[in-house]
Amino acid sequence: MPRRKSVPDEQILDDVLGLIERVGGAPSFAAVAAASGLSPATLVQRFGTKEAMVAAALARAWDRLEARTERAVAAMAPGPAGAVDLLVELSGDYDGGGYVDGLVLLREDLRRSATRARGLAWLHRLETAVDAAIGGTGGADRPVGRLLVSLWQGELAWWGFAGQGRAGDHVRPRLEHLLRTVLPGAGPGPRPEPGHR
Repeated sequence: MPRRKSVPDEQILDDVLGLIERVGGAPSFAAVAAASGLSPATLVQRFGTKEAMVAAALARAWDRLEARTERAVAAMAPGPAGAVDLLVELSGDYDGGGYVDGLVLLREDLRRSATRARGLAWLHRLETAVDAAIGGTGGADRPVGRLLVSLWQGELAWWGFAGQGRAGDHVRPRLEHLLRTVLPGAGPGPRPEPGHR
């Protein structure tokens, strides 16, 4: 394949992310060179080390997720239904093989303190957004954000193993049930069946 003379760093980092997802580990300069059409020497000039290149790619993935999360939070309606809708919206990223790819990236994230810190901050952001949407319905002594976000993450694992349907369709009734259980009278009402909105 002919070498491409000019490839933006963002494209190279996307190539790195794709290789991590497909191969299941931090790719070598040679593998990224083959994917990007650049020479290994050019990659060394741009990124210095393989670890710096992989860290930059993971940071790019976190930038995207954080931006997507902020857009979803900004669009979130107030109340328990809005909190559920937020997590269901973010579940759409996992359909079509995205869940498995995300787990492969998570493995690399957990190996690095910088990305572990970003992951923790992201979970706290979701927890805070859910608590804000619910607006104190549970009282100051009963914040449910962490509980709801934890259930969401656990139910994604259940959905991943079951391998059926869409992630959002799986998690929604479980999240709604939890809210009805911990916030009697404040849980979201019944939702229309998918495709009947």
